[in-house]
Order: sequence, then C-alpha cells, then structure tokens
Amino acid sequence: MIKEVWSASNTEIATKFLDYFPTLESIFDYQATIISKGTQSEVMRFNIEGTGFYIKRYFRTKGLRSHLGYSRLRMEIRNQKRFLRWGLNAAAVIAYGERYRFSRTLKGALVTLAVNNSSNLEDISRNSPELFKNKAWLSQVIKQVAEMARILHEHRFCHNDLFLRNLLIQQNSDQPKLFLIDCPSGCFWFGTFLSKRKVKDIASLDKHASLYLSRTQRLSFLLYYRQSKRLTKSDKRFIRDVLAYSRRKNG
Repeated sequence: MIKEVWSASNTEIATKFLDYFPTLESIFDYQATIISKGTQSEVMRFNIEGTGFYIKRYFRTKGLRSHLGYSRLRMEIRNQKRFLRWGLNAAAVIAYGERYRFSRTLKGALVTLAVNNSSNLEDISRNSPELFKNKAWLSQVIKQVAEMARILHEHRFCHNDLFLRNLLIQQNSDQPKLFLIDCPSGCFWFGTFLSKRKVKDIASLDKHASLYLSRTQRLSFLLYYRQSKRLTKSDKRFIRDVLAYSRRKNG
C-alpha cells in the first residue's frame, strides 16, 4: 500500500510556502532551473517576497537502508533537526514529505530556508581566495569549523561527507557565520568505528583545506578541535591517523 505525507513547520513563512505548494505532488510539478543534481536528488530555488527557499527533490531511493526506513531523505531531515537541537547553525527545515510503501521511501522532498548572503567554503576558496588571506576572517572560520566538528563528535555523530562544499559561510561584514548543510549520510557510531569515522571527517576537511591553509593554521584547527593548548601524545597520534587515512585515499 502506497501512502503519502506532506507537512510543514509551524511558522508564518511555512504557511506562506504552503500557499504555493499545498501538496507533495505540487513540489514535483514545479519547473525551475536545477542548481545541482545527483543520482537520487536535485535542488532548485524558490522565492516568496524576497525570502529564498531551497527545494530538494528525491526522485529515487536506492540501497538497503532505504528499505529499512533510513532513506537519504529521512536521514537528511533528522540530521538537520539534530544540528539545531545541538546548538549548531543549520538551514531551517520549512517543509518535507514523502511517498512511501511500507517503510521504503519511493520519492520525497525537503524544503529549507535559504541562508542569505552565503556561499559554501569550496566556492569561496575558488571565487574569493583573497578571504583566505584575511587572517581575522580565517581565524574565525577555523574556530567555528573546529567547534562544529567537536560538537558533532562529542555526540558520537559523524558527518561522513565533511567537505568544504557542505559548509556554508554567511558573510556579515567581517563576521563570518558557519552553517551546516546537506548531511544525508551522517549517523551515530560507537567504539572503534566512531574513532575511525572521526578520522575520516577530519581528513575530509583537511583534504581541501590543505591547499589554502598553512601548516600552522591547520595545527590551530586541530588544537581548537581537540581543545588542547599544545600537542599531546594523543593529539600527535590522531594527526598520524588523519595523514595515514589521506595517504590511503590518495594512494
């Protein structure tokens, strides 16, 4: 039996959004320029009276997890809400829905509020590289990314796709503000698996950051993340694990 749900947050802006998209099917009927597209989903933008929204449509699901009730759509919705509960900046979930059979998602959509005046760190590194030479700006970004990673890992949660393209920076004068976006693969880990996933998260960040940051700046990030004033034996071992992971991935 196929069922369908479509719900929105209890906010005034969500109510306005539902005036335009009262059903899940109306989301899939919407025609607009596709900003990005993958094997399972596509992203578009919609505006209401100057307020921007991102519509992410999942047009297919695959893998065993989707049959067990853990589709990428469901996980992304849960994770965005978790980030907000943990005090992290994340795009606000405005509406979401899915068509499903038993526990498997067939297709669905997630609508988030756009973060104004923002770009992801990968785009900034390519289009505004001069910002990485602004020591005050860069220091704030390094601290915020380190704090974000620490909070995730303290909750035994690993992002699993922690690249610069998934870190959004809102630029207000010289005060950058970090937002987490696009996390359908993140989940909880324990024991040895948690340790390995932490290493993967930090190595993923360092992969691109190493092209733009000095060794001293990368070390500052690690000290903030580890909450250390100077390198300990444990910190050095962690660094070796991160570098070994990177070598394996690049080798």
